[in-house]
Amino acid sequence: MNFNQSIPLLQRPKYAEGSKLISDRDDRNNAFLWKKGDLNTGQISSLAQAVQKLSREVGKQRRRIVGGGTGTVGVQWQSPNKELDPRVAVPTNTWVYISTLNPLVTVGIIDADSGLLVTALPGKWLTLQDVPALIPGGTYHMPQLPYPGATGEVTGTPLAGDLDNNPLVYWFLESPAPVCFS
Repeated sequence: MNFNQSIPLLQRPKYAEGSKLISDRDDRNNAFLWKKGDLNTGQISSLAQAVQKLSREVGKQRRRIVGGGTGTVGVQWQSPNKELDPRVAVPTNTWVYISTLNPLVTVGIIDADSGLLVTALPGKWLTLQDVPALIPGGTYHMPQLPYPGATGEVTGTPLAGDLDNNPLVYWFLESPAPVCFS
């Protein structure tokens, strides 16, 4: 090879006629088909189509998260506020947020399962079963680590741990406070 020859820096590959991969849009036929959107390849030929497709995908994801999907159990944020307030009952599969200044973290409440004063760990928590509201002067199923009744043992076939079939576990810590905004 003669190194003095000029070599094109970028050569686009050519594809056989009828190929679904169209990389050489400078070719007049391919450019016409590209603009027309008649390639039968599922390619997007306009910005409007791209936005429409993206909107459909976002809608699908939203339905999966809030339970509108086909046969899926939805997970949703607590409403009207995301911050956990023990005076409000929280249904199964609901995310709540506990900030570092929430009284559950700073003061604590008597836990319904242990009977002890327990403070919550700040972060994003998910309910594994319905959590009834706190009755004034009563107890509450506190989001806490270690999980109530936890032994740390993993046994059986298939394996089962602290979160499996444990009636005392109402909450699952999804992410601690410093990383829960990801």
